[in-house]
Amino acid sequence: MRIVSKIGKIASALCGGIAMWLMVSTAQAQVTVYLEDDIKVTFSSGSFDNRNLNGEMQDVTIFIDDQRVLTADEVEVETSGEAGTANHMIKRLRMKNIFFDDLPLSVKSLNIRDMAPAFFSSISEHAAHMNAITDSSHVSLTGVAYAAHGMSLTIDRITSLPFKFGALANGDPFITKLGMQVENLILTPLQNRGEFAHFIAATGEPNLTLNMTQTQVNAINNGVVSSDIVLKTAMNGIGNLDAQLGIEMSLDSYNKLFMSDTYDLEPDEIEDVALDDMSIVFDDHGAVNAALHMSARKQNVDYMVARDQTITAMKATLGSFLPMSSNDLMPPLETFVKDGGQIRLSAVPAKPFPFINITQYIFAADAAVKKLNLKLLQTPHAEGANAAKLQKTKTPN
Repeated sequence: MRIVSKIGKIASALCGGIAMWLMVSTAQAQVTVYLEDDIKVTFSSGSFDNRNLNGEMQDVTIFIDDQRVLTADEVEVETSGEAGTANHMIKRLRMKNIFFDDLPLSVKSLNIRDMAPAFFSSISEHAAHMNAITDSSHVSLTGVAYAAHGMSLTIDRITSLPFKFGALANGDPFITKLGMQVENLILTPLQNRGEFAHFIAATGEPNLTLNMTQTQVNAINNGVVSSDIVLKTAMNGIGNLDAQLGIEMSLDSYNKLFMSDTYDLEPDEIEDVALDDMSIVFDDHGAVNAALHMSARKQNVDYMVARDQTITAMKATLGSFLPMSSNDLMPPLETFVKDGGQIRLSAVPAKPFPFINITQYIFAADAAVKKLNLKLLQTPHAEGANAAKLQKTKTPN
């Protein structure tokens, strides 16, 4: 959140703030631009027009409250419309080779296209977000690198997927499709200790490489907003995890959640936000084997002993939490631990299940399983090769 907040503040200042004055220091051939009262930008060459907030700068350093926050080799800003008005738009913001001072983080490139500055100046305001983006808006980062706490994280690319829009009856914009894609997120343990490092070693891979796509499709039918959220991940040496979540709510609840800046909502104000259906599919390609090898090593027992102990512990835990449902849920789970393959958890309630009702089932978990129509299915790899193509569990009406 610190990273998002800082980038947002800087982007807002560069593209939508008010440049207070421009000062040139001839001794150091350095240009200093003051944006708002607490943001200062220096650069060694290039130019910045503080009337229309356009420019191209090299060797850029950005300060907040006289504290250096980041440096960048290049910053290019192109805007349209008059600063401070509703039609002011970031046509392009490009930053190259960004290094953060107080974070072990660097980014090779940041590109933003066709977004209003309000998207950054109003980070927590959903309504501002809706009005700040269009179907041509785009955000991407490449070459992200972060290292801390014995871990190295790199990401080749993070990019927003194309936005699609509709409109509400009152003319307000309504996003019908959005999403993001993460390419080659690589997490590498820098020290051969800790549970995660041992788990990665047990997979036979030097690191965890993850590719991910997340999409959300929204629709309005007779005043009811339905959202279908799909997450697809592929992890080397571990497996593929795909998830689909269908939820629905009234248009009033949608406005309160996503178009209002009020965050102290009471649960009964959005009591109709409900689960329509859910499906989680995990296709194992080494995760179970690695986890059991870790358990055997930790307990200094044979692999098969560790496997049987794991199954026994799962039976005891599931039986105590779900005394009636465990008889149906445990067999596929046990087969999955023994044979791997693919396991699918699905929920298809007879009618949308309000999330607020979950608290009513804290001490009646079996009743919740029945109400949600929760199912667990294990499929061998050979038979389940095509089943990993995630489909919406409930057929739309």
